[in-house]
Amino acid sequence: MAIFHADLAARSVPRYTSYPTAAEFTETVGAAEHRAALDALRPRDRISLYLHIPYCHEICWYCGCNTGPVGRASRLDVYVEALVAEIGMVADRAKGSVSHVHFGGGSPNALSPAQFEQWVVAPTARIVAALRERHPGVPVIGFPKGAGSKLAAYASETGVNAIGLDETVDPMWAAKELPAALPIQGNLDPLALIAGGTDLKSAVKRILDAFAGRPHIFNLGHGILQDTPIANVERLIALVKGDK
Repeated sequence: MAIFHADLAARSVPRYTSYPTAAEFTETVGAAEHRAALDALRPRDRISLYLHIPYCHEICWYCGCNTGPVGRASRLDVYVEALVAEIGMVADRAKGSVSHVHFGGGSPNALSPAQFEQWVVAPTARIVAALRERHPGVPVIGFPKGAGSKLAAYASETGVNAIGLDETVDPMWAAKELPAALPIQGNLDPLALIAGGTDLKSAVKRILDAFAGRPHIFNLGHGILQDTPIANVERLIALVKGDK
């Protein structure tokens, strides 16, 4: 029988998803409800925003986002223009409320260097610039999943404050190639968390050793899988906190 850990569920942690979740949105939720929710925010309320740029080459089987393959560049151009406009509208109604902005996306490893620059780096840089103009103190975290060797260009050209690494990135390589002062988030393989035991312990040690001495937020390289044992999550937390 599964055990529900109410103490863990009650902890406040950064999230980059929508509340209510996408499964709870219906046709009765529209512009009026969106405006009302933004207007209800108080100046002291702190919220995080997740911006999804649909530059996927193909759709992951577990993806629940409203997205699709890019197909043609014009599609992304229109999307970015609309996203920048929405940032302005949200900022006008929720000034001072946003504390973090997270960028995520699909599978940029399928793009050539020129396409990556055009479809990932340039749009992200434009959006970051728009955010900085209105809220210069808001930290921005980018998560270009699957970017691989293009991560260095993403980190240096987009202006993000921190970068998330997926589980395919070698942490030793990332520590060497990315700017030493750039905070890194990641990048434990979710399958290592399922496996537990010595596999989990060695994977955690490798990541901690690679990023020792630099800003690092320990996290998974992608979402936690549904059949992950809670005991392995508890063991992971203990390992990260220094338990041998």
